[in-house]
Amino acid sequence: MSAWFVGSLPTAAFVAVSTVLIYCSTIVVLRLDERRTLGQMSPFDFVVAVALGAIVARTATTPRPTYVQGLVAVVALLVTHRLLGVCRARSAGVRRALEKPPIVLVSQGSIHGASLRDAHLVETDVLSMLRGHGVVRLQDVDLAVLEPNGTLSVLLGGERPVDDALLTGVRWPHGRGGGP
Repeated sequence: MSAWFVGSLPTAAFVAVSTVLIYCSTIVVLRLDERRTLGQMSPFDFVVAVALGAIVARTATTPRPTYVQGLVAVVALLVTHRLLGVCRARSAGVRRALEKPPIVLVSQGSIHGASLRDAHLVETDVLSMLRGHGVVRLQDVDLAVLEPNGTLSVLLGGERPVDDALLTGVRWPHGRGGGP
């Protein structure tokens, strides 16, 4: 009974290192993947949710890893998540390395084919998302931006121009305000 509960310290250390490595590797893979995979979650939230589920399920249903190994894995995962969050908050370089920038898919009623290709989308995907936002005329869309979490932000035409602060870090297809 005590072997199941405690295990060995070298094995617990191995579990901690493995957890950090798989977490970071998964972030890299998600960084390279399409945004639509993530839905509403950030890559960091997605990885933590999946990894925590796997750790808890495996620890709860199998004799290996032991309880302490599972606990070490959970703690290592959450500490790594927290440290990466702090690094992202303090360093623009870390943010650029870990996150895709928001990208303009539509501006001034025109869909940007180059942006669609970069985002691995087709025009019908964008039209569907616009309909989901209640857009009834494409020419009414001043800006549609694919956000890092895979959601689409839609700014409809109005009397005032879009505030530059809202466009910080947004990637345009052909430079700022570039056409199709």
